[in-house]
Amino acid sequence: MQHAQPICVKTTLEQHDQGGWSCYRIPGIVVTAAGTLLAYYETRLDASDWNTRNIGLRRSTDGGVSWSPRRDVIEQTGDLTINNPVMITTRRGRIHFFWEQDYNRFFHQLSDDDGLTWTAPVERTDVLTTIRNQYAWTVFGLGPGHGIETRDGSLLLPVWLCNGGGRAHRPSVVTTLASDDGGKTWHCGDILPLATGQGQLLVNPNESALVQRNDGRILINMRHETPCRRRALAISDNGVQSWSAPWLADDLPDPVCCAGMVSLPGLSPDEPACLAFSNCATEGPQRTDLTVCISHDDGKSWQPGHYLEKLAGYSDLAASPDGQWLYCFYEQGRDESAGDCLDRLVLARMNRAWLGL
Repeated sequence: MQHAQPICVKTTLEQHDQGGWSCYRIPGIVVTAAGTLLAYYETRLDASDWNTRNIGLRRSTDGGVSWSPRRDVIEQTGDLTINNPVMITTRRGRIHFFWEQDYNRFFHQLSDDDGLTWTAPVERTDVLTTIRNQYAWTVFGLGPGHGIETRDGSLLLPVWLCNGGGRAHRPSVVTTLASDDGGKTWHCGDILPLATGQGQLLVNPNESALVQRNDGRILINMRHETPCRRRALAISDNGVQSWSAPWLADDLPDPVCCAGMVSLPGLSPDEPACLAFSNCATEGPQRTDLTVCISHDDGKSWQPGHYLEKLAGYSDLAASPDGQWLYCFYEQGRDESAGDCLDRLVLARMNRAWLGL
């Protein structure tokens, strides 16, 4: 039997100071039920989080080999900040798209044609007002990256909340938003506990990724500012309530940076899915050594990572429906002469052989 050759192909989707914008950041990627890849991200005037103006979207219908020109799906000409795009794809084909304005309002749009057109934005900020009696947030952040549809059809979206006032992004906590009716209505989950099972308190947990494990439970993987530079993970039966005490994963070093996580399907109904995780696998302070690592035990342990890039940043992951391909959309390089703008956004297309599967 001939074994597949390892394949990892990288494609630049955006380049600093080209295409009409100075800076491109905060990559997110999903695969639709029809197999279309949707890559979305912030378009910025400069490197500042508060100078994001639009959300760009590019589509690929051939598994990431070629890409459509960028379409700015959210456009506004004022001084409002448009941030943190997040998508959720569903098995029936509908795509949910979320984004926020000035870190204190968020909106929801739908597509039923594989991301070609979108409904008018509907504001959903009132969902988060229900949790203010527990945590009096002043700003919040969706995702970023992507949310998930669970096997029972529920929709889940990670969110961080901050009560520091003004434009502060700390102190912060993490919760989830959930819908049990296909996105018509939403409700807040529990705020995740800060006390770890190792006798520490998480400091400012924020940007997070969700995945459903083989056992049906929901795993969350969190960025945080605790001195121990390891990713924080926790589990819940439904991704909404009764979260476990978080634990710091010894095999997932992290420099305080957004990361990606996704379930990679097995090649047959009898083969369990594995979990894939992407991040800058270093204790910092620089964001370097972007790697992709695999877990075969529902996130309890992770194999040594497969190296993608030296100087990198945020990343997100998506998987082809047949489990043959993993996609990592990430920030690469840094242009210090341009106010620390990221140099480019890159899509890496990896087959199972490259991942050692």
